[in-house]
Amino acid sequence: MCQSLVLTFVRFKLEYHPNCASDFLQIHDGYNPTARRIGRYCGAQLPNGGQGINTTHYVATLFFHADASVARDGFALNWISVNPSQ
Repeated sequence: MCQSLVLTFVRFKLEYHPNCASDFLQIHDGYNPTARRIGRYCGAQLPNGGQGINTTHYVATLFFHADASVARDGFALNWISVNPSQ
């Protein structure tokens, strides 16, 4: 049985923009940007309110984009692999 992932953010502080157009972290459920997008996150709120973000695959792709205007502290996350039924 293939595993899936649970990503849990413990720190998150990026530049805020209403559409996350400046600095952002984008998470995809699979190997590349054509995989289903789970979300795009910016600002200082923990993604998913600090609760785990579940994937349906054993791979998640994280794209971090930053411009040159404002620097914040960044982010940190933990991940675990689980059986999809968990």
